[in-house]
Amino acid sequence: MIKRDKILFTLILIFSVIITVLFASDIKKYQYDYSAIITFISVIVGFLCTGFSILFNSTFIDSLYHIKDDENKQISLKHRVKNYFLFAFKYSIFSVMVLLLYPKSIDIHGLRLWKQYFVIPIVVSNSVLYLIFINYLSKIFIKNKGKS
Repeated sequence: MIKRDKILFTLILIFSVIITVLFASDIKKYQYDYSAIITFISVIVGFLCTGFSILFNSTFIDSLYHIKDDENKQISLKHRVKNYFLFAFKYSIFSVMVLLLYPKSIDIHGLRLWKQYFVIPIVVSNSVLYLIFINYLSKIFIKNKGKS
């Protein structure tokens, strides 16, 4: 990911955690359907897998190999796209694992962390990550439309 996108993603993740902490007493009251949230994230991963396979099996990706990235001249746009895909895959899988494996609550030095505290940051951050990625891909497609 380019530096600007990493900063945006991190700020939104931090903001969603702060909102969750501020409303922590209200969030504990709700029982989330974790299977629906895991399904939502799995659908995002499915879209990413489909996009990855379509893009990397097309002739368009060969043209991206010869174009240098604007942010880092050491890599091509093909490598930048691959890096976006990998980050999105890893973060989505990490999110699903947290929701699957995290117990209902954990006490850490007298501080109780409920599973519900992770729901809003995970859903918001996965959605934002997906939107950042789609925005980046659309810029590449528009910029290199006639070059394939």
